[in-house]
Amino acid sequence: MDDRTAEAALATTKFGIGQSVPRSEDPTLVRGEGRYTDDINRPGQLYAVMVRSTHAHGVIRAIDTAAAKAMPGVLGVYTGADLTAYGTLHGAHMSGLRAARAARDLLSGART
Repeated sequence: MDDRTAEAALATTKFGIGQSVPRSEDPTLVRGEGRYTDDINRPGQLYAVMVRSTHAHGVIRAIDTAAAKAMPGVLGVYTGADLTAYGTLHGAHMSGLRAARAARDLLSGART
């Protein structure tokens, strides 16, 4: 057996499909000691809420933001039309088993 065959056999044995993967974070999470971004509070911290459409591929005719803007503590309400000047968001998303690069609008515009 040459070195490449031995290396391939080791990789299959050690990292084969269906084998468990040791995870160092599990004991902390099981004990309830996990730390998440939602656990962090900073002075002057703001929160963001994204409202999603209940209709796939729906057409957006209008968005009335007046009630949301009038609520106490609300500092800003943004729609897709408000953010068009910023262009598209270029980032990776998962497509099947490999990451693909795609340009996406920051928020939905005329369609969801």
